[in-house]
Amino acid sequence: GDPFYRGVSGNTTIPLGTITVQETQAPNGYLLDGATLQPVGGDQAIEDIYLSQITQEGNLVGLIGGNEYTMSDSVIRGGVKIAKWDKELNNKNPQGGGTLAGAQIAILNDSDNPVRVNGTSYAKGQTVYTGTTNDKGIMETVADLLPYGRYKYKEVKAPDGYLLSGDLEGSFTITEHGKIVDLSANSPIKDDPIRGGVKIAKWDKELDAKNPQGNATLAGAQIAIVNDSNHPVMVKGKSYDKGQTVYTGTTNGEGIMETAADLLPYGRYKYNEVKAPDGY
Repeated sequence: GDPFYRGVSGNTTIPLGTITVQETQAPNGYLLDGATLQPVGGDQAIEDIYLSQITQEGNLVGLIGGNEYTMSDSVIRGGVKIAKWDKELNNKNPQGGGTLAGAQIAILNDSDNPVRVNGTSYAKGQTVYTGTTNDKGIMETVADLLPYGRYKYKEVKAPDGYLLSGDLEGSFTITEHGKIVDLSANSPIKDDPIRGGVKIAKWDKELDAKNPQGNATLAGAQIAIVNDSNHPVMVKGKSYDKGQTVYTGTTNGEGIMETAADLLPYGRYKYNEVKAPDGY
Protein backbone atom coordinates (compact mmCIF):
# COMPACT_ATOMS: atom_id res chain seq x y z
CA GLY A 1 0.00 0.00 0.00
CA ASP A 2 0.86 3.66 0.08
CA PRO A 3 3.51 4.88 2.53
CA PHE A 4 2.45 6.34 5.87
CA TYR A 5 1.70 10.05 5.99
CA ARG A 6 0.90 12.52 8.75
CA GLY A 7 -2.53 13.96 9.36
CA VAL A 8 -3.37 17.53 10.32
CA SER A 9 -2.64 16.74 13.98
CA GLY A 10 0.87 15.53 13.08
CA ASN A 11 0.14 11.90 13.95
CA THR A 12 1.23 9.12 11.65
CA THR A 13 -1.80 7.89 9.70
CA ILE A 14 -2.39 4.47 8.16
CA PRO A 15 -4.03 4.68 4.71
CA LEU A 16 -7.09 2.72 3.75
CA GLY A 17 -6.40 -0.89 2.92
CA THR A 18 -5.59 -4.29 4.37
CA ILE A 19 -3.15 -4.46 7.30
CA THR A 20 -1.60 -7.10 9.49
CA VAL A 21 -0.74 -6.69 13.16
CA GLN A 22 2.10 -8.76 14.54
CA GLU A 23 4.16 -8.60 17.73
CA THR A 24 7.82 -8.85 16.73
CA GLN A 25 9.52 -8.42 20.11
CA ALA A 26 8.17 -9.39 23.49
CA PRO A 27 8.85 -7.25 26.60
CA ASN A 28 11.20 -8.41 29.34
CA GLY A 29 9.92 -11.53 31.01
CA TYR A 30 7.67 -12.70 28.19
CA LEU A 31 7.80 -14.96 25.15
CA LEU A 32 6.42 -14.26 21.67
CA ASP A 33 3.21 -16.22 21.79
CA GLY A 34 0.48 -14.28 20.01
CA ALA A 35 -2.61 -15.21 18.04
CA THR A 36 -2.96 -17.30 14.90
CA LEU A 37 -4.59 -15.96 11.74
CA GLN A 38 -7.26 -18.51 10.88
CA PRO A 39 -7.15 -19.81 7.29
CA VAL A 40 -9.82 -18.98 4.73
CA GLY A 41 -10.60 -21.66 2.20
CA GLY A 42 -7.43 -23.57 1.40
CA ASP A 43 -5.04 -20.99 2.84
CA GLN A 44 -2.60 -21.95 5.60
CA ALA A 45 -2.73 -20.43 9.07
CA ILE A 46 -0.18 -17.71 9.79
CA GLU A 47 0.99 -17.67 13.39
CA ASP A 48 1.15 -14.51 15.50
CA ILE A 49 -0.49 -12.30 12.82
CA TYR A 50 -3.81 -10.46 12.93
CA LEU A 51 -5.40 -9.49 9.61
CA SER A 52 -7.81 -6.58 9.27
CA GLN A 53 -8.88 -3.74 6.98
CA ILE A 54 -9.15 0.00 7.23
CA THR A 55 -12.22 0.95 5.21
CA GLN A 56 -14.31 4.03 4.57
CA GLU A 57 -18.06 4.17 4.82
CA GLY A 58 -19.41 7.62 4.06
CA ASN A 59 -17.35 10.07 6.05
CA LEU A 60 -16.39 7.44 8.65
CA VAL A 61 -13.08 5.63 8.52
CA GLY A 62 -12.55 2.68 10.84
CA LEU A 63 -10.66 -0.52 11.56
CA ILE A 64 -12.80 -3.58 10.90
CA GLY A 65 -11.77 -7.12 11.70
CA GLY A 66 -12.71 -10.33 13.35
CA ASN A 67 -9.67 -10.71 15.61
CA GLU A 68 -9.13 -9.39 19.11
CA TYR A 69 -6.18 -7.02 19.05
CA THR A 70 -4.61 -8.23 22.26
CA MET A 71 -1.35 -10.15 22.34
CA SER A 72 -1.33 -12.85 25.01
CA ASP A 73 2.32 -13.60 25.68
CA SER A 74 3.49 -16.54 27.77
CA VAL A 75 5.75 -15.46 30.63
CA ILE A 76 9.31 -16.77 30.75
CA ARG A 77 9.51 -19.55 33.32
CA GLY A 78 12.40 -21.46 34.87
CA GLY A 79 13.37 -23.50 37.91
CA VAL A 80 16.04 -23.76 40.60
CA LYS A 81 18.34 -26.41 42.08
CA ILE A 82 19.62 -25.96 45.64
CA ALA A 83 21.99 -28.16 47.66
CA LYS A 84 22.22 -28.86 51.39
CA TRP A 85 25.74 -29.12 52.89
CA ASP A 86 27.32 -29.72 56.27
CA LYS A 87 28.82 -26.37 57.31
CA GLU A 88 31.69 -27.80 59.38
CA LEU A 89 32.78 -30.35 56.77
CA ASN A 90 32.01 -27.75 54.07
CA ASN A 91 30.92 -30.42 51.62
CA LYS A 92 27.85 -32.30 50.45
CA ASN A 93 28.33 -35.25 52.83
CA PRO A 94 26.46 -35.60 56.13
CA GLN A 95 28.28 -35.77 59.44
CA GLY A 96 28.01 -38.60 61.99
CA GLY A 97 24.49 -39.97 62.15
CA GLY A 98 22.95 -36.96 60.42
CA THR A 99 21.30 -36.82 57.01
CA LEU A 100 20.98 -34.15 54.34
CA ALA A 101 17.59 -35.52 53.25
CA GLY A 102 14.39 -33.95 54.51
CA ALA A 103 15.49 -30.32 54.72
CA GLN A 104 12.63 -28.01 53.72
CA ILE A 105 13.57 -25.02 51.57
CA ALA A 106 11.14 -22.18 50.87
CA ILE A 107 11.19 -20.04 47.70
CA LEU A 108 9.90 -16.48 48.18
CA ASN A 109 8.86 -13.90 45.59
CA ASP A 110 11.34 -11.00 45.74
CA SER A 111 10.01 -9.11 42.70
CA ASP A 112 7.93 -5.96 43.06
CA ASN A 113 5.06 -7.50 41.07
CA PRO A 114 3.06 -10.63 41.96
CA VAL A 115 3.96 -13.97 40.40
CA ARG A 116 1.67 -16.87 39.57
CA VAL A 117 2.90 -20.29 40.65
CA ASN A 118 0.82 -23.47 40.34
CA GLY A 119 -2.32 -21.42 39.70
CA THR A 120 -1.97 -19.07 42.69
CA SER A 121 -0.78 -15.45 42.73
CA TYR A 122 1.86 -14.45 45.30
CA ALA A 123 2.85 -10.90 46.28
CA LYS A 124 6.38 -9.80 47.12
CA GLY A 125 7.66 -11.52 50.26
CA GLN A 126 5.25 -14.45 50.07
CA THR A 127 6.40 -18.07 49.87
CA VAL A 128 5.57 -19.42 46.41
CA TYR A 129 6.92 -22.95 46.87
CA THR A 130 8.47 -25.19 49.53
CA GLY A 131 10.58 -28.18 48.47
CA THR A 132 12.33 -31.01 50.33
CA THR A 133 15.88 -32.24 49.78
CA ASN A 134 16.42 -35.81 48.58
CA ASP A 135 18.93 -38.34 49.98
CA LYS A 136 21.72 -36.48 48.16
CA GLY A 137 20.80 -33.19 49.78
CA ILE A 138 19.31 -31.74 46.58
CA MET A 139 16.05 -29.82 46.18
CA GLU A 140 15.18 -29.18 42.52
CA THR A 141 11.98 -27.74 41.05
CA VAL A 142 10.52 -28.39 37.62
CA ALA A 143 11.97 -26.27 34.81
CA ASP A 144 8.84 -24.12 34.36
CA LEU A 145 7.74 -23.48 37.94
CA LEU A 146 8.86 -19.89 38.50
CA PRO A 147 7.98 -16.86 36.36
CA TYR A 148 10.59 -14.36 35.22
CA GLY A 149 11.73 -12.40 38.27
CA ARG A 150 13.80 -12.26 41.43
CA TYR A 151 13.48 -14.77 44.29
CA LYS A 152 14.88 -15.53 47.73
CA TYR A 153 15.34 -18.96 49.25
CA LYS A 154 15.79 -20.07 52.84
CA GLU A 155 15.77 -23.27 54.83
CA VAL A 156 12.72 -23.48 57.10
CA LYS A 157 13.17 -26.99 58.52
CA ALA A 158 16.52 -28.69 59.20
CA PRO A 159 17.02 -32.43 58.56
CA ASP A 160 17.87 -34.96 61.28
CA GLY A 161 21.18 -34.19 62.96
CA TYR A 162 21.29 -30.49 62.11
CA LEU A 163 20.28 -27.14 63.59
CA LEU A 164 18.39 -24.42 61.80
CA SER A 165 21.50 -22.25 61.92
CA GLY A 166 24.38 -21.52 59.59
CA ASP A 167 24.18 -20.22 56.00
CA LEU A 168 20.47 -20.70 55.43
CA GLU A 169 19.41 -18.29 52.68
CA GLY A 170 20.26 -16.60 49.40
CA SER A 171 18.75 -15.19 46.21
CA PHE A 172 18.54 -15.87 42.48
CA THR A 173 16.77 -14.62 39.34
CA ILE A 174 14.84 -16.36 36.57
CA THR A 175 15.72 -14.85 33.17
CA GLU A 176 15.71 -17.75 30.68
CA HIS A 177 12.82 -19.95 29.64
CA GLY A 178 12.99 -23.62 30.61
CA LYS A 179 16.34 -23.27 32.39
CA ILE A 180 17.19 -24.59 35.86
CA VAL A 181 19.26 -22.09 37.86
CA ASP A 182 21.86 -24.34 39.49
CA LEU A 183 22.95 -23.08 42.92
CA SER A 184 24.09 -26.49 44.18
CA ALA A 185 27.83 -25.88 43.73
CA ASN A 186 28.31 -22.17 44.41
CA SER A 187 25.52 -21.23 46.82
CA PRO A 188 24.55 -24.27 48.93
CA ILE A 189 22.71 -24.05 52.22
CA LYS A 190 25.08 -25.02 55.04
CA ASP A 191 23.75 -26.15 58.44
CA ASP A 192 25.50 -26.48 61.78
CA PRO A 193 25.30 -30.02 63.19
CA ILE A 194 23.68 -30.82 66.51
CA ARG A 195 26.38 -31.30 69.16
CA GLY A 196 26.47 -32.77 72.65
CA GLY A 197 28.75 -34.34 75.25
CA VAL A 198 29.06 -37.35 77.51
CA LYS A 199 29.67 -38.07 81.21
CA ILE A 200 31.15 -41.46 82.21
CA ALA A 201 31.91 -42.82 85.68
CA LYS A 202 34.64 -45.21 86.88
CA TRP A 203 33.57 -47.77 89.51
CA ASP A 204 35.15 -50.61 91.44
CA LYS A 205 33.69 -53.80 89.96
CA GLU A 206 33.88 -55.93 93.15
CA LEU A 207 32.33 -53.28 95.37
CA ASP A 208 29.96 -52.35 92.53
CA ALA A 209 30.21 -48.80 93.71
CA LYS A 210 31.79 -45.50 92.82
CA ASN A 211 34.25 -45.76 95.71
CA PRO A 212 37.80 -47.09 95.32
CA GLN A 213 39.00 -50.20 97.18
CA GLY A 214 41.98 -50.23 99.52
CA ASN A 215 44.63 -47.74 98.50
CA ALA A 216 43.46 -47.69 94.89
CA THR A 217 42.07 -44.61 93.17
CA LEU A 218 39.43 -44.00 90.54
CA ALA A 219 41.25 -40.93 89.26
CA GLY A 220 43.51 -41.14 86.22
CA ALA A 221 41.58 -43.71 84.20
CA GLN A 222 41.75 -42.88 80.49
CA ILE A 223 38.55 -43.38 78.50
CA ALA A 224 38.49 -43.24 74.69
CA ILE A 225 35.47 -42.09 72.67
CA VAL A 226 35.24 -43.81 69.26
CA ASN A 227 33.11 -42.75 66.25
CA ASP A 228 30.57 -45.51 65.57
CA SER A 229 28.54 -43.62 62.90
CA ASN A 230 28.76 -44.45 59.22
CA HIS A 231 29.83 -40.89 58.34
CA PRO A 232 32.87 -38.92 59.52
CA VAL A 233 32.57 -36.56 62.50
CA MET A 234 34.39 -33.29 63.12
CA VAL A 235 35.87 -33.01 66.63
CA LYS A 236 38.05 -30.05 67.60
CA GLY A 237 38.63 -29.18 63.96
CA LYS A 238 39.65 -32.67 62.81
CA SER A 239 37.62 -35.23 60.87
CA TYR A 240 37.39 -38.83 62.12
CA ASP A 241 36.05 -41.83 60.19
CA LYS A 242 34.07 -44.70 61.68
CA GLY A 243 36.20 -46.70 64.15
CA GLN A 244 38.63 -43.89 64.91
CA THR A 245 39.13 -42.47 68.41
CA VAL A 246 37.84 -38.90 68.43
CA TYR A 247 38.68 -38.03 72.05
CA THR A 248 40.40 -39.48 75.11
CA GLY A 249 39.52 -38.13 78.56
CA THR A 250 40.77 -38.77 82.09
CA THR A 251 38.70 -39.39 85.22
CA ASN A 252 38.92 -36.92 88.09
CA GLY A 253 39.18 -37.64 91.84
CA GLU A 254 35.57 -38.73 91.89
CA GLY A 255 36.08 -41.15 89.02
CA ILE A 256 34.22 -38.97 86.53
CA MET A 257 35.23 -38.19 82.95
CA GLU A 258 33.02 -35.51 81.39
CA THR A 259 33.43 -33.80 78.03
CA ALA A 260 32.34 -30.34 76.97
CA ALA A 261 28.65 -30.08 76.11
CA ASP A 262 29.37 -29.39 72.43
CA LEU A 263 32.27 -31.77 71.77
CA LEU A 264 30.54 -34.50 69.78
CA PRO A 265 28.40 -34.14 66.62
CA TYR A 266 25.03 -35.89 66.28
CA GLY A 267 25.72 -39.61 65.91
CA ARG A 268 26.57 -42.93 67.55
CA TYR A 269 29.74 -43.52 69.62
CA LYS A 270 31.51 -46.24 71.57
CA TYR A 271 33.59 -45.71 74.69
CA ASN A 272 36.21 -47.91 76.29
CA GLU A 273 38.80 -47.62 79.03
CA VAL A 274 42.31 -47.66 77.55
CA LYS A 275 44.33 -47.06 80.75
CA ALA A 276 43.34 -48.19 84.26
CA PRO A 277 44.01 -46.01 87.33
CA ASP A 278 46.38 -47.03 90.14
CA GLY A 279 45.18 -50.20 91.89
CA TYR A 280 43.13 -51.54 88.97
